[in-house]
Amino acid sequence: MTKNHNVEPVQGEGISGYNNIRYWIKCGLSLLVFGGGLVFSWIYFAPLSSAAIAPGQVIVEGYRKKIQHLDGGIIEKIYVKDGQLVSVGDPLVTLNSTTAKTRFLQIKSRYYNALSKYNRLQSEISESATISFLDSLDTSDPLIAQAIATQTKLKQIRLEALNGSIQIANQKVEQAKQNLNSYIARSRIDQQAASLLDEQVSMLAKLSKKGFASREQLLFSQRERLDIQRRIDDYDAVMAREELVIAEAKQNIANLRLEFIKEASEELELAERDIIELKEHLSQAREELARSTIISPINGKIVELNVHTLGGIVTSGEVLMEVIPVDSNLIVEASVAPADIDTVQLGQLAEVRLTSYNYRRLLPITGKVVFISADSIVDEKSEQSSYTINIELDMNTVERNSHIKLYPGMPAEVLIILDERTVVDYLLNPLLISLNKAFRDSDL
Repeated sequence: MTKNHNVEPVQGEGISGYNNIRYWIKCGLSLLVFGGGLVFSWIYFAPLSSAAIAPGQVIVEGYRKKIQHLDGGIIEKIYVKDGQLVSVGDPLVTLNSTTAKTRFLQIKSRYYNALSKYNRLQSEISESATISFLDSLDTSDPLIAQAIATQTKLKQIRLEALNGSIQIANQKVEQAKQNLNSYIARSRIDQQAASLLDEQVSMLAKLSKKGFASREQLLFSQRERLDIQRRIDDYDAVMAREELVIAEAKQNIANLRLEFIKEASEELELAERDIIELKEHLSQAREELARSTIISPINGKIVELNVHTLGGIVTSGEVLMEVIPVDSNLIVEASVAPADIDTVQLGQLAEVRLTSYNYRRLLPITGKVVFISADSIVDEKSEQSSYTINIELDMNTVERNSHIKLYPGMPAEVLIILDERTVVDYLLNPLLISLNKAFRDSDL
C-alpha cells in the first residue's frame, strides 16, 4: 500500500511538468513568431532616413572682403586699426597720388583742349563769328578756361590770316577794277574821237575829189584815225587782262574760304577721334587717381591689418587687410563628396552639428541648402575633389540653444537628409548592384 501510494503522486507531477514545458514552448514560439513578424515588418516597411555627411565650418554670408590695390604704391596715410568698425565708403589707406594726379591733369588738359578745338572747328565750318562751347565746359576750372582761351585765340589768329589773304585778293580786284574803269574811259574818248575823224576823212575825201582839199590833208586824217583805232584795240586788250585779274582774284577768295573749311573739316574728324580716345584715357586716369584712397566696400570690422608703416611700399594685388561683414548672416559652408552630390538639391533640409560643443547637450540645429557649386574643387593639400554647398541656418533652432554662440570659422558637420529607404533596401541594394554588374560582365 505504501509503495503504491508513493508511485501515484510521482506520475501526476511528471504529467504536469510536461504540460508546463509545452506551454512555455508554445509561448516562446508565439513570441518568436510575433517578434519575427515585427522585425520583418520593420525591415520591410519601416522607413529610415539616409544622410550625406559633409564637413564644414561657420562663415559669414558674403565672405571676408580682402582689401587690395590694383597698382600698388607708397603708403601716405593709414586711417584704421585692427578690430575697428568701418562703414561703406570709409577711407582705409591713402597711397601717394603724385604720379596719378599728374597723369590725370595731363590727360584732362588734352581732353578739354580737344573738346574746345572741336567746338572751334565747328564754328569755323559754319563761318560763325563766335564759338559755341559746350555747356559742360565749366569755365571755373582753370584747365577748361585755359583750353577755351587757347582755342578762342587760335580762331582769331586763323581768321586774321584768312581775312588777310582775302583782303590782298580784294585789293587786287579793286586795283584791277580801277584800271579797267580807266581804260574804259580812255577807250570811250578815243571812240568818240574816231567817230569825228571818220566824218572828217569822209568830208576831206569829197573835197579832195573836187579839188577843194589837198590829198596831204586827207592822208594825215586817215593816219590819225588809224592811230586812234590802234589805241582802242590796246585798251580792249588791257581791259580783258584786268577782267581776268578780277576773275582770278575772286576765284582765289572763294578757294581761300573753301580751303579754310576743308582744313577745318579734316581737323574736326581728327579731333573727334582724339575726344573718343582721350575720354577713355581720362576715365582710366580718374579711376586710378580715385584708387589712391582705398575705401571700405562694406560695413564691417577690420581684421588682419598688414600695413603699419607710413612710406611703406604696397605691391600690386597685395592684401592690405580684410573686412568681416558685421551685418550679414552666419551660414555653414560644407564640402560634399562627388559620390553624394547627385542627391543634393537646393532647398534640401540639413542638420548641422557644431563639433566644438558636446552634441548630446545641443538641441538639433537645422537649415536648408541655398547654394551648390557648379563644379568640383580640388583641395591642393589632400588632392581630393569636393563640391561646395552653403547651408542657411534656421535661426529658431539656433536660438533654442541659448548657451552657444556662433563664430566665423567654427567647425561643423552637416548631415544632408536624403531619401527614405527601408532596411531591406540597404541589405538588397549591394546584392542587386553586384548582380547587375555580373550580368553585364557576362554579356560581354
